[in-house]
Amino acid sequence: MNKLKELREERKLYQAEIATLLGISQGTYSNWENGKTEPDIKNLNKLADFYNVTVDYLIGYEPTEHNMSVVNNALKFAQDIGLTDEKIQNMTPRQKDKIKKLIEIAIDET
Repeated sequence: MNKLKELREERKLYQAEIATLLGISQGTYSNWENGKTEPDIKNLNKLADFYNVTVDYLIGYEPTEHNMSVVNNALKFAQDIGLTDEKIQNMTPRQKDKIKKLIEIAIDET
């Protein structure tokens, strides 16, 4: 994970310092930096918090234009039909399944 080395060096820190803060060995941290092993999700979250970046940034994920278009279209559709985060969170799995089936039917009709 080249990003880890960049972030650490930008902050003028040693591997051992970060390893101590994360509760891991310096060798483990070194292996992450060198790509020999990868941190688990728990440690990825700790690293992201420590460096004040996203996990996506740490793993090198960059959204494509297509992915962003899909997300933006889905958000616009949800807004158009008055579907808010709160409404989604309060839905039962059965309600979510019904909406999914209605959308599938509508798509098949076009």
